[in-house]
Amino acid sequence: MKILVYASLYPNRVWPNHGVFIQERMTRVAQAPGVELRVMAPVPYYPPVPFGWRRAYRGVPRQEIRNGIVVDHPRYGMLPKVSSRFHGDLLFRSTLSTASRIRSEFPFDIIDAHYIYPDAYAATRIGEVLGVPVVSSARGSDINLIGTIPSLRPLVQATLARSRELIAVSSALRNAMVALGSSPDKIHVIPNGVDSVAFRPVPMEAARAKLGLPAGPIVVSVGSLVPNKGFDRMIRALHKIGSIPGQGASLEPTLVILGEGPEAARLERLAKDLGVGARVRFAGSVPHDELAPWYSAADCFCLATEREGWPNSVLEALACGTPVVATAVGGIPEIIRSERVGILVGVSDDEVAAGIASALSRSWDRQEIARFGAGHSWDATARSVLEVFDTALHPKRREARVAS
Repeated sequence: MKILVYASLYPNRVWPNHGVFIQERMTRVAQAPGVELRVMAPVPYYPPVPFGWRRAYRGVPRQEIRNGIVVDHPRYGMLPKVSSRFHGDLLFRSTLSTASRIRSEFPFDIIDAHYIYPDAYAATRIGEVLGVPVVSSARGSDINLIGTIPSLRPLVQATLARSRELIAVSSALRNAMVALGSSPDKIHVIPNGVDSVAFRPVPMEAARAKLGLPAGPIVVSVGSLVPNKGFDRMIRALHKIGSIPGQGASLEPTLVILGEGPEAARLERLAKDLGVGARVRFAGSVPHDELAPWYSAADCFCLATEREGWPNSVLEALACGTPVVATAVGGIPEIIRSERVGILVGVSDDEVAAGIASALSRSWDRQEIARFGAGHSWDATARSVLEVFDTALHPKRREARVAS
């Protein structure tokens, strides 16, 4: 089976942490007997001018090798913030010729598309032109956010209809796809996995010494510094913890934020204005394969996001034996299924503060948490994905499965 992965979120030399979960999944798929893989990961065209953060796109090579897999990076035209309605069409028109060229060199049997709009929208149109079935994976905001925008909802619905099979990373996301009109029979729930070799517990004291972290309670969070991720909520929760009844001023955790993004300066000002600037550490972007010590150094991991599909950071923290405090949104309740591994909270400053305070006050069996996290393997994910590809290539098998 020859597979073309179509995903603008795929990591590249400039942004190696970009969409690592896609690379992890498909690298495992590529290891299966009889499977060959190639990746097309488009990046926006940016003119040769010396200003604007998007000029970094020019540093992405036209082609590179990642984990032994050839990755092509064709350019496509886009106008940030104003071309959303035409983004999918621009992506399709800009990458069709590259897909055709790749197929002449690598006659792929199927297209594996990630992110329903605009990526899978473009991929399904390419599939129609080339006569190749497309399996599209929904990740979260492509359904929960983009699918709610009136001008984009029809494009999302068209993509769901044109895809031969669909993959959702959580049951919550599957339900949202059905609500958008997709046939439930062709949606397969396949959660992301975790690399339990890379993410495993290390002694907390050793991890803190290596990273130069202070004594006392430490809360770690990972993600892009964008409004949806709720880092402002965590900072306000940090400010509130001292006033929680029974906690007093004795509980003063340090919040360590790993990530970068447009909200960085605003978040730093917020921490300073609330008087907790000394207890909020912005560590910047950390390579994915260097995250494990940060998780192990923490008393708890926190994710205060407003919407999610299946956040890998939660699984990675658990695999390192670190308890999790997270908002009960999207697929997160499907991960934190037991109070023995974490605490689910509402999307409010007070509830996040109470959850963190509770987590820091409890005794946790970190070995049990690590075993739970490690139980979600990428190998199992890859096997399930290959079954979906097989169904896409042999539609009668789905008909038989549905009938049974």
